[in-house]
Amino acid sequence: FESVADDVVGQFPIIEDLYVLNYGGMPYGNTNTDNKPSIRRDAFEEVRETNEILEIEQTEEGDNYTYRYIPYKSDYDESSTQKKIVEIQYSHHILDKVLKKNLNMFLIQFLIGMILSGGIAYALAHVLSKPVQLAYFDQLTGLRNRASFDINMKKLHDKKQSSVALFYIDIDKFKSINAFLGYELSDELLRTIAQVLQSFIEEEVGEVYRFGGDEFVMVMQDMTESDVEYFSTALLEKIDEAIKIDEQFKEAKISISVGVSLASEQEDVIDLYNQADSALLEAKTKGHNHFHIYVEDTNE
Repeated sequence: FESVADDVVGQFPIIEDLYVLNYGGMPYGNTNTDNKPSIRRDAFEEVRETNEILEIEQTEEGDNYTYRYIPYKSDYDESSTQKKIVEIQYSHHILDKVLKKNLNMFLIQFLIGMILSGGIAYALAHVLSKPVQLAYFDQLTGLRNRASFDINMKKLHDKKQSSVALFYIDIDKFKSINAFLGYELSDELLRTIAQVLQSFIEEEVGEVYRFGGDEFVMVMQDMTESDVEYFSTALLEKIDEAIKIDEQFKEAKISISVGVSLASEQEDVIDLYNQADSALLEAKTKGHNHFHIYVEDTNE
């Protein structure tokens, strides 16, 4: 939450601050326990109850701000902790400047659009395809995202596909590495790993996904246990090689862990992600650059 919030604030000047608030109204990553002004507390309580987006305006130290509260339900928490609220603070001063700038840009673009009317058909097709790209692909790496993963796994489930291997890959101690490298180099690191995974699977039957952060998933079909061991070893070697070649990552001491699950004829591919997640935790206990294959009812 902290990393994404910092990234968003850094990318969009009109956003003064952004917090993810827990069920009690406290922001993640903020140790300040001072109570907020009552109007903001009331807005938080209303959104928590109605589950609808709400905006309020408030003046602080002579500056006007808009606060937007957006309900958010986490897929990874349980009971009351699933419900969170995103609080976004906009500065009116900066917002007015951006709006004026956008107005000037709009007038120029409108005139250009009138002149270049022959390009409308192309522009329309581009605009219509954009939401699909945003919905099913990760914008940083170009890989498919979690929504695409869920759809494809359901297809494999409906086909009763067996011998499917799921590789769950992440970077060890990524938060520390992210702080050490900075956002730009960390993004470059993620793109480097994405390229290795994509090239690794190009000649195989499968797909690569990025779930967000440093989490990658690779799904391959028609795999045996010996195939899984071979590909896991080769995967770690190729990623390690790509990282060491790049001088800008040299001092970061980057390592990877891989958890693997394999569906047999009796197992459901829908369970593979949870199994690979368990295997990933086991891989991390082995140290750096290790993989672990999920074995039911054992820790081996």
